[in-house]
Amino acid sequence: MRIMKAATIPILAMMLSAACAVPSYSIGVFAQWQDSKDADSGYGFGVKHDFSIIPIISVEARASWLMYSGSGDEGDLDMFPLEAFACVKSGMLYGGVGVGYYILSGDNSPKDSLGGFAAMGIDFNILGLGAFGELRYLYLEPDLDNEKGGTVDMSGIGANVGVTLPF
Repeated sequence: MRIMKAATIPILAMMLSAACAVPSYSIGVFAQWQDSKDADSGYGFGVKHDFSIIPIISVEARASWLMYSGSGDEGDLDMFPLEAFACVKSGMLYGGVGVGYYILSGDNSPKDSLGGFAAMGIDFNILGLGAFGELRYLYLEPDLDNEKGGTVDMSGIGANVGVTLPF
């Protein structure tokens, strides 16, 4: 009983300090490259909003645009990812997983689809601005919107590089 009482006070103190911690926010812009198995490489840009309640755990909302240039019979394909990303930070390094809804448009475009990704990167401050670079692997296999059916494999490795403005 005494051990339980003695352990309760430090646990309550940690919970209270986590609840009272000042949340940190940042807004950022980034350049993006994404390779895919069936659509070659896409290039684009995006914005993100980072929200962390405690220093080591962060949640981000991301919106971006990628353009895949087709060759021959393949037309251009635009992809608009709307993503949520949860990560764990240790110093300047971070890693985590995310989910997204991927809006696809263009000539012979596949259907809009849900997908997921894993990412790891580095985040640091330079003169009051944050800078980051990350590698990611996207898993996305949207259905084709034609009479033959099937899927297109948009999975592949990618990279993001950008700057953030912390609040």
